[in-house]
Formats: sequence, C-alpha cells, structure tokens
Amino acid sequence: MATSLRSINKQQNVDDSTTTRKHILPNLYCTLPTLEILNMSQLESMCLSRLSLLKSISLAKLELSKEQCNQQIGLLLKAFSDRDEELYQSKDETSHYLLRLAMANSSDLEWFIQQEMLLLRYRLENITIEQFQQFLQKNAGFGWSVLNEEEFQLNARDLFYLYDSKLYKRALGVEKDTADNEDPVLRIAKVSCVYSDFLKMPFQEVSQLIARKKVLLKRGVAYIAKHEFHDVIIESFRSYLIFAMDRIREEYQRIAESYPHLSSFFRSLPKQSGIAVTANHGKITAAEIAPISRQSFPMCMRVMHDGLLKMGKLKYDGRLQFSTFLKAIGLSYEDAIGYWKSSFAKRVSGAEFDKEYAYMVRHTYGLEGKGISYSPSSCAKIISKVPKNSEEIHGCPYVWSQEKLEQRLRDYGVDDITINEIINATQISPNLACGKHFDYLHKDNTFNIKVNHPNQFYDSSREYYKKLKDLEDAKNAAAEKLQQ
Repeated sequence: MATSLRSINKQQNVDDSTTTRKHILPNLYCTLPTLEILNMSQLESMCLSRLSLLKSISLAKLELSKEQCNQQIGLLLKAFSDRDEELYQSKDETSHYLLRLAMANSSDLEWFIQQEMLLLRYRLENITIEQFQQFLQKNAGFGWSVLNEEEFQLNARDLFYLYDSKLYKRALGVEKDTADNEDPVLRIAKVSCVYSDFLKMPFQEVSQLIARKKVLLKRGVAYIAKHEFHDVIIESFRSYLIFAMDRIREEYQRIAESYPHLSSFFRSLPKQSGIAVTANHGKITAAEIAPISRQSFPMCMRVMHDGLLKMGKLKYDGRLQFSTFLKAIGLSYEDAIGYWKSSFAKRVSGAEFDKEYAYMVRHTYGLEGKGISYSPSSCAKIISKVPKNSEEIHGCPYVWSQEKLEQRLRDYGVDDITINEIINATQISPNLACGKHFDYLHKDNTFNIKVNHPNQFYDSSREYYKKLKDLEDAKNAAAEKLQQ
C-alpha cells in the first residue's frame, strides 16, 4: 500500500457515519458455504476483496495507535460490506473460507490467522450486550455459556474476587451491619456485578487463564469474568482455525480436483507476511552466530541467543522460536546439532542431549514426525506467545515492562534518546518499536522497514552490511587503480 493509512480518512472525505458497522453477529465460520452457486469470477473477486481487507488491517495494526486502528477497521469493513445484510453475511463467510483454502499450504498461514483474530476482536468489541448473548447462544458448541442466577448466588463471593479483586479486598474491611448480619463482601458483590458478567466453560479451554489465576475452578468447570471474555473467545477461534486448516490440508487434493481453476488462482496470490522463507538466504555456521547476533539479529532473537549462552538452556517455546529462525537464516542441520549440543553442554551431557533434545532439532528440519520442515515464526505469532514464568524468555521484548526493556536496551549500548524513541513507539505497536531499533543499528539505511517478521529484519540487515562492504570494496579498488 503506497499511501499511508493515516491519510486515508482525509482522502475518502467521509463523516463519522461511515464507520457504522453492519449489525451482523461476529462469525466463527463453523458452517461451510456453498461455492457451487457462484461463478469463478465472483469467487476470485470475493477472495481478493477479503485479502485486501486483511492486508489493510495488518497495515493499520502496524502503523496506527489502537484507537486509530479500530477507526480504520470500521472504515475498511464499511467498504467491504454490502447494503443487503444477507448478501454481506454470505460474502463474509464465503471470502473467509476461500482464504482458508488459499492459505492452507502457504507460508502466510499464521499471518492469515492473526488478521482474522484482529477482525474478530474488533467485531466483539463493537456489538451490544444483546448481540453478544446471541453470539454465545449461536456458538454454544464451543462450550461457553452464561451463568444463571442460582449459580451466581452460590459462588458470588469467589466470583466477585474475579470481577474486581481490589473492590473485594476493600469489602473485607467493611464491618457487618448488625441489623441484618449479612456478609458485607456478599452484599457489595451483589450490587457490583450480576450473573451475566460471568461465563463458564470446560477448564481445558482456559489453561493460560488458570496459570494466571484468573478463573474460578469447580468440578472441572472454569468460571471467568467478563473482562476475559474476548481473549478466551479469540483464543478458542484460533484453536478452531488451526484444526480446520489441518482438515483442509488433509482434503486439499480432493478440493483441488473439484475446483482446478481455484487451485491455480490461489497459487498466483502474492505473499502477505513480509517474508517468503526459501533456501536462498545464504549459509551461516555455528561459529558465526555470536558475532552476527550483535549485528543483525532482531532483539527477540538476540535475547534467545544471549539467554542460551548464559543459562545453557531454553524452554520449549524458546527452542522452537530460535531454532526455526536459525534454520531460515541458513544454519545447516549438521551445524544445528553441534550448536545446540555445545550450548546445552553446561547442563546436560552429550548422551543426555542425544536422548532428550536432538529429536527437537531433527523435527525442526523435517527429519522426524510428518516430515514437515518448520517455518520461522512471524512477529504476530511471537507477540502472541507470552512467557508463563521467569524461566521462559521467548516472545517479543517490545511488550516487556518499560523498566525491563530500558535496561536491556541500555545493556546493548543504545543511547538514552533512542531508548526513549523506542519506548514511545511501543505504545503504538511492538513492530514500530522494532523498526526504530533497526534504524538505530543500521545508520542512514534507506529501507524504511516495517518489521513483521524476524527474518525480514535479519535479511534487511545482511543486505545493509553487504552494501557497506560493496562500497568499501569499490573504494579500495579505485584507490588501487590510482596507485598503479
């Protein structure tokens, strides 16, 4: 997109009424649409329209503040919609399913899932309470349901703590009214929240919230407060999409034979995730990793590298995040085995490594399991992977606390002015902050980089240093000619 999103509103010259969203319920796309009633031209048009919508959402998330991004998504949906609500619903469902087919075997799969999650979040945040209740009823198959009054009364005290722990703690200090002798915590709970402020679901659906102690667990049922609703629904949607994409891959040959023209059209779609990982990134040896990490690794990967050197270990998510990145920048399988074995040598013997950890490396390179060679994670996926404890150091550093991020940047030699610029950029998006860091590390670069993948950061950095070397070589060659 050549034009900045910040200027789109002015260019379109629209008033606030254009952001009015169609009053359809958010969709989890569990029902397959009928493609046979549409011709090839209509299918291609719908697919491209959805792809354009998601690409614009991705760019808005990258460039704009949260408030501006939400406004922009409203405008984008207005342009995507149809005056007829039924036609809009059909277009929304069909275009989503077409992109599922297109992305099933694409390196853009994670990008697609992340944009659909952003779109769902926007829709959930912009519906009425009544519409949300309808949405829950429509998707009851996911296991969510609102509490009834009896359940609320039985668990009011514990549920109140979930709803507002600070108010709960203040209520503990309130003395009983001698007239009715009612528990003040229960009294305050019943006027502060109602049964519809809570959802219940199978505890397996909310493992992350359980780890963060954000649920009430009783007999295998998890109760959550309304400020957690959207996150739970969106994570369930993500899990469902991953499951659905696995099913599509299993059936892809049959689908391709049924719709050969569509299959050819999908292959022609441009890449969206900012990085097409191929075998043409050059080679890197294990010995080169440390010096190149200081030059060209994005901060998320440098943190992995430094943590591995210091601790002699990485937890599972960290190993997966770092090993796929190293594979994509050209570390061979043989070098990878040697690198990980030597890095773990502080804690485990060679025999223990071969038994416990070598499988992970083979799996990453497609030599175990289903033979799938794993692709490196995009920024969107890395940002979504939040460490559960202090021993886990994967994820995105630009979502750390300000104090922690400032200290790490200072450790890496970044000056105070740039640190402030990076910290300010994190308020808009982690990607923007990463771009600021890239500019600091690569003085006077001309890339105008919008980082959405660690390997994009790395490739741009290596290109920058190659240009510097080429310039230096040209200067040296010219100097030699003058001396002759």
